[in-house]
Amino acid sequence: MAKEINEMLKEIAALETEGEYEKEFDLLSEAMKTEPDNYEIFYMLGRWYFFRNPDMAYLCFEQALFYLKKLPSFPISDLRMIQKDIDDLLAGNSLSVNDLSIVIVSYNDFEIMIENLEAIRKYTDSAHTEVIVVDNASTDGVSEWLEAQNDIIFIETSKNYGFPVACNIGAAACSSGNDLLFLNNDAVLTQNALFFLRMALYSSHDTGMVSGVSNNVTAQTIDVPDKSLAACQKFGALNNVPMRNALEIRQRLTGFALLIKFYALEEAITEFRYSSNDIDRDIIFDERFSPAYFEDDDLGLRVSQAGFREYLVHNAFIYHKGGEGFDSENITMINSRSKFTEKWGFDMWSYELFSDEIIDMIERNEPDHEKAFTVLEVFSGLGATLSRIKWLYPCSWTAGIELSPLLAGIARFSADKVICDNILSGLKKDSPKELPLPKHFFKYIIIDFDAFDDEAASYLKKLLTDYLSPEGIFLQ
Repeated sequence: MAKEINEMLKEIAALETEGEYEKEFDLLSEAMKTEPDNYEIFYMLGRWYFFRNPDMAYLCFEQALFYLKKLPSFPISDLRMIQKDIDDLLAGNSLSVNDLSIVIVSYNDFEIMIENLEAIRKYTDSAHTEVIVVDNASTDGVSEWLEAQNDIIFIETSKNYGFPVACNIGAAACSSGNDLLFLNNDAVLTQNALFFLRMALYSSHDTGMVSGVSNNVTAQTIDVPDKSLAACQKFGALNNVPMRNALEIRQRLTGFALLIKFYALEEAITEFRYSSNDIDRDIIFDERFSPAYFEDDDLGLRVSQAGFREYLVHNAFIYHKGGEGFDSENITMINSRSKFTEKWGFDMWSYELFSDEIIDMIERNEPDHEKAFTVLEVFSGLGATLSRIKWLYPCSWTAGIELSPLLAGIARFSADKVICDNILSGLKKDSPKELPLPKHFFKYIIIDFDAFDDEAASYLKKLLTDYLSPEGIFLQ
């Protein structure tokens, strides 16, 4: 293994010298699959990002130092070399990377809580990371075990406050200025998952929140051959590597593992409240959704509304045990869904998932995922289908038309162009409506004509036909 990785490192260095940067990136990915804790790989990845994104380069050098210092012995010259590059980045005054606070809400589930903390200890650098655990009045002995852990900040509540309140209590104990990772107690980091979450968070200045893929998370599940914890740890080590097109735009992310930039938190916080348990706290998760459900949807919309991008990070795989929910009849979920609809004016379940049928139709027509083509979705909602298309086909050009200014504003990053327009306003007029889009341009226009009466469907088909390319088709 050592000989193989050394040969790969020599080839990576040669590719950098020759300016073969894309080949270098791909080989760095293969090398990390071979040896995911090799500090030289992370150092070279940092050099790859050095002039592309200083924040991401800094994170690579930080990870290189983390793995270097875990070795029983190492060349002091390598430590000085990495530290010099870090100093050069810091001297440039261009870095915006924050340290990290991990907030975990604990409620029973003793065994998986142990796995959760052990993974954090194994895969995170305590020099830049603090862990806050809020126990919601557990009854299985986990609170006593947590109290004995001397490397965490432990907060024990007098009763079960539910997830949103406990998260806010934990966040209040975090060091000021830190980014926050809200991690479920039954979620377990795999190797380098948190590193690539942080890389995604700093991929652009306007990225505000990210989450990873998993074996068991609504709308973020990927195929895993074996869903046991041990198998998922092995899968994660192979999956969590430099990856082309790793980031998929989302407008909401599931709360099992949410990493939020400090600056986005400042914009997303809605109010300041005094609690009955004598803890002042900012309202990050809206506490009307206690004990659970839809608090993550609500936060995601607020982060998007504040002007930040959200990404599902495909090279950050995190194990999630999952459970049966708060009650067998789903009363808690029904109540929170109703509260969400009352707050936002729409039912999130109508917009949060992309259309499998539309995606399947496009993939049948477009087997080459590097191909460029154009797509327009009419009544695009939160843009879930458009953002999925954009991730699957990075060279595509996508656009959406949405009636609601609220939805269009939240979804503005879901496509190359999102327009707020009442497309039906020309239905009763003599002159056809003009859309701010090029005519005869779109290969695919997504619209469900069956959702309208005959008059409206006929009008929409006539209007939109002018925007289809000669070979274009409607998808519904």
